[in-house]
Amino acid sequence: MRKMSTLNSWWKKVGEKYGQAILIVVIVLLSGWLGFRMGEIKTENNVPIQMSINNLQNANPAQEKINIATEALKRQGVDLKLDETATKTAEQKKDCLFVASRKSHKYHTADCRYGKNIKPSNKICFKSQEEAKGKGFVPAKGCIHN
Repeated sequence: MRKMSTLNSWWKKVGEKYGQAILIVVIVLLSGWLGFRMGEIKTENNVPIQMSINNLQNANPAQEKINIATEALKRQGVDLKLDETATKTAEQKKDCLFVASRKSHKYHTADCRYGKNIKPSNKICFKSQEEAKGKGFVPAKGCIHN
């Protein structure tokens, strides 16, 4: 009981002078602790993604970013379905490194401005220059420099 009266008398002396400041400090400390605990609780539910690249020579940084984002979305419950046209376009780009028009005898790189202007209905795709040359096409001077 004596300790309680000592504490009360101490608080009366200190509380009159610093009571409001002490209350603010206690509130700030409790808020910080609570925020920290909330962050811990939130991160406990997250499972880290473990990915490895086995062959760094063939690594594709853009594809790795897509894979990481896809995994993160799946963990959040988002159902992802690939657009078949996007997949076909990616496959076509692999087959279309060089292009020619059915109305011409010259072939271009697929990213050359002349190659990009070929109408899809007239476009012929080649995986290599050898394939284009083998079918009778010659390199376009504006796109391909030998």
